Amino acid sequence: MNEYKEDIDKVWSNLWNSEPEGIDFSEYTTQFKFKYFLKPFIDKLPKGSSVCEFGSGNCQWLLLIHAYRPDLKLNGIDICSAAKDYARKYNVNFFNADVRDTKLESESFDFVYSWGVIEHMEESNKALKEQFRLAKHFVVADVPFNDSLATVPLKNEIKRTGMTPYQAMVKHGKFYSRSDFKNLVNESIGDNYKSIKFKNNYLVFPTNKLGRFLDNICPDFIRFKLGHNIGVLIEKSNG
Repeated sequence: MNEYKEDIDKVWSNLWNSEPEGIDFSEYTTQFKFKYFLKPFIDKLPKGSSVCEFGSGNCQWLLLIHAYRPDLKLNGIDICSAAKDYARKYNVNFFNADVRDTKLESESFDFVYSWGVIEHMEESNKALKEQFRLAKHFVVADVPFNDSLATVPLKNEIKRTGMTPYQAMVKHGKFYSRSDFKNLVNESIGDNYKSIKFKNNYLVFPTNKLGRFLDNICPDFIRFKLGHNIGVLIEKSNG
């Protein structure tokens, strides 16, 4: 565990510190992700409910949630040293813990979500199971979609640099097909849910002028089919 924690901390703390504001709230990619993967559940939360991000990193998504619902209590869980500093900076209640076994009480938060986190460990099922356990009502998670064009340069880098499977997992995560991800979810949470939906999540276009144009005109149904990540939205049976 110590070696894994050090490796994750080295890669991701360096990334967060080099990109302290990692998302652009004005981009449609960000708005799409918020609109379809966070807002549906956030709108159902009573005033003063608690939201937790697994792998809170630089807290940018929590800040976006706060801008929309300032009444919600914000929480973050991460093992990276930089994440603790960002949580303190932005007044986020922070837990320095392994997402596979946080030691927190069940149903500690009303809504728990994660973006591209659970694929960075061997025991992805444990992390998703823990995320589900900590949520009282709602869960959202996503992982890289194996058939997305976005994985091509990552796979090329892995091959070109001779990364071991472990190194690739730490930096880029494991890539999932739709069936593999659905199997992971079913294995991790069983049938203790009221509703469950699988959707591909966002597309990242080049940051040039053409990319911006394509991002603005791309229909949402294409993003749901070809998005770079595949996600799940779960309402628990007690929700």
